[in-house]
Amino acid sequence: MSSNNSLRDIGENCGMNFPRKLRVAARQLSPIFFMKRLKKGATVSGVEGELLKVLSQQLNFSYEIVKPADKNWGSLDGHGNWTGVMGMLLRGEADMGLSHFSITEERVRVVDFSFPYDILDRTFATAQPGAFPKMASFTYPFNTNVWIFIFCLIAMAPLLFRALIFKKRSVSSVYIMILGSMLKQPINDSEQSCMRRLVYGIWIVSMTFMYFAYSGVLLSYLTIPWQRKGIQTIKELADALAARTHKCLAPKGTIDIEILLNSTFDYYKEIGNIILQNNWFYDPDDMKNQVLDDGKALIGPRSLLHAHFGYEPFTTSSVSSDSFGVWNIAIALRKDFCCIKQLNHAILRTLSVGLYDKWWKDVYLSNLKLMLKLQPNDNNTPLPLGDFYGVFILLFVGYALAFVVFFLEIYAHYFKKMDAEKNRLVESEEITLELQSE
Repeated sequence: MSSNNSLRDIGENCGMNFPRKLRVAARQLSPIFFMKRLKKGATVSGVEGELLKVLSQQLNFSYEIVKPADKNWGSLDGHGNWTGVMGMLLRGEADMGLSHFSITEERVRVVDFSFPYDILDRTFATAQPGAFPKMASFTYPFNTNVWIFIFCLIAMAPLLFRALIFKKRSVSSVYIMILGSMLKQPINDSEQSCMRRLVYGIWIVSMTFMYFAYSGVLLSYLTIPWQRKGIQTIKELADALAARTHKCLAPKGTIDIEILLNSTFDYYKEIGNIILQNNWFYDPDDMKNQVLDDGKALIGPRSLLHAHFGYEPFTTSSVSSDSFGVWNIAIALRKDFCCIKQLNHAILRTLSVGLYDKWWKDVYLSNLKLMLKLQPNDNNTPLPLGDFYGVFILLFVGYALAFVVFFLEIYAHYFKKMDAEKNRLVESEEITLELQSE
């Protein structure tokens, strides 16, 4: 038996006395609901388009799709009138409203809702802030406390070694020796006793382990760049908007701004006021064409943001784990709709067999296949020369300083020699004068 026939058989009893034709007001939005006009009528698709087709088979009704002229889901305008699909249901221009309608207190006053079949989680998406520059990658492996400890060790270790082991050497020579040992340079220590060599050996082993740890972590930072920390919470988004480092766009025709402005949290209201003052809105139909850059955030349902921008690591966008709020999703119905009980029964049957979850999984799988096609096939990517710019710059700076010190030593030795020769000549002249005077 086909799935269509089985669904029709399941709904024979609950479809009794159900209207034979319904006007369905729908706000088109991929991948939720969209309609395609054909020569012999129209066909609907999307997650809720599939839900409508299954419900029509179970309850044995046909439907006519009507679109809101303003392309809105429905909210109160400045004159207290309802716009979009909500307005069409209130005026009797439609019997049913689809396209991911959240159940709110204001909407319940003017329309009825079916049994909830999904959850709407409103959040925001931003562009991933990207990786730290690799030119300074040699400073990443250790945090600030470790670097402070290393510099203190460099400053204190020569003094301790001179006091305990190398008493006959100068502080500068011991300092150069300890610094060289930290950089894996060999040191002649043949004049020391066996016990002192043991202490020095422990130091060398400790520095070797530190060197290997640094080298291993450095390579990991070069192969997998260290990502910057972006905006992760709503509070951080409010702070970024207040600092004018970002702008935040909300979808047109939704109740997002009302939710923000009517919130009990001050930073929610601040976000709503800033969006309203700057008229930062976008058309939900163009969500897929919205380009997220470093200074832009996008408000929307979590499911749609993931559907359009994908999941990590197959995306350059980041969807926050924080939420503006969570609402139940249901079919909106005009107040005098006769058969809510039969409709709820059909929705529960659809949910129980897992069809609604399957439709969403199909969306995710299709997007995943597209994202995988965009990924490079070669997993063995060699490190480019640009990843070592920082190391080479440090190396050349070290060579430059070494040459400067080398020429300064030659210069100092030359003048020292000249001074010695001058002193010798002065002494010889003094001796000559003394002999002549005698």
